[in-house]
Amino acid sequence: TGGLKAPSGIYDVEVGYQDYLEAYWYYPVGALSLAGLIVAIILLVRAQRKKKDARPVVIQQEPTRPANEIAQERLLEIQLEKIYSKGKIKEYHTEITDVLRDYLEVIYEIPAHELTSNEILTRLRYVGLTDQESLQLRVVLNRADMVKFAKDRPDNNENEEAINQTLGFVTTTAERMLTDKEINE
Repeated sequence: TGGLKAPSGIYDVEVGYQDYLEAYWYYPVGALSLAGLIVAIILLVRAQRKKKDARPVVIQQEPTRPANEIAQERLLEIQLEKIYSKGKIKEYHTEITDVLRDYLEVIYEIPAHELTSNEILTRLRYVGLTDQESLQLRVVLNRADMVKFAKDRPDNNENEEAINQTLGFVTTTAERMLTDKEINE
């Protein structure tokens, strides 16, 4: 009948490496993946350390010139060009106020190029400008605004006065700041 058969004895089964690979393929794949990951981490860590250990290249810079010297030099160049006599009055006043705004940004640390003339005057109200300096600044900025936005056409004397007042403002504020610095030291 079809019942259980008696064991016929113990015999050896031949098992090859392919049988093991079929049954346990994930062990060698996992081991190789882990080894690759460890190598990648080691390489990344070494690369990061090399970046940190690399000494920065020191570039010799020229000594920075004082803002007043740069402004005065640029204003004198503008004064010598006299582009207002060629009908470029708007460009003339724009160049003057650009130099002035650059100077104000460095000296008083305000974003002068992003501010309107009135905002500049408001911000500088409490930095210790004298009445004469405030007046010079107000006149230069207002005249430039009139030329740029209201199409005002000042005569040659007013154009020369604009550059002279700007030079005067830069000179007096630089001198005052220098004496204030000497007093504080």
